[in-house]
Amino acid sequence: MFAVALAAAGLAWSFNYYRGRRTLEFYGRGAALLVRTAPQVELLVLAPLDELPEPNAEQLLIDGERLQVIRRLDISHAKGLVHARTSLLADSSYDWHAEPCDYYPSIDYAVRFTHISTATLAFDFHCQQLWHVEHEHTVTLVPKVADGWQTFLIKQAAK
Repeated sequence: MFAVALAAAGLAWSFNYYRGRRTLEFYGRGAALLVRTAPQVELLVLAPLDELPEPNAEQLLIDGERLQVIRRLDISHAKGLVHARTSLLADSSYDWHAEPCDYYPSIDYAVRFTHISTATLAFDFHCQQLWHVEHEHTVTLVPKVADGWQTFLIKQAAK
């Protein structure tokens, strides 16, 4: 019985490791841990810097464009956040072979995960792209995950 339990535990570990291996490579170990467990999660509502620049507003540089943070919302305890976080850590949430969009990004929202360090993820729902801002990496979300995150963030921003 011990051998069966040990084999089952090994299979479970292996399954969980391989279902998030590419995602772990994309984020890096530290950022992936923040996405999973950071106690502070903020929704950042963004606007292009040329649209009514706010003095002293935080700026993010994403794909060569400077965006300003025009609103911050604490979503650390938002309903559905646990599932949203989990979706970001599964390899099946991404189209790893998609070509990047060929038009200028349209980014309205970012989510920042914070605990000692930060991981900021910006979303372009027109292209279904996700940017890891600190590492300047981008990846394509599958439509179901992009739609879910878009619905979640719009709902949170409306509060």
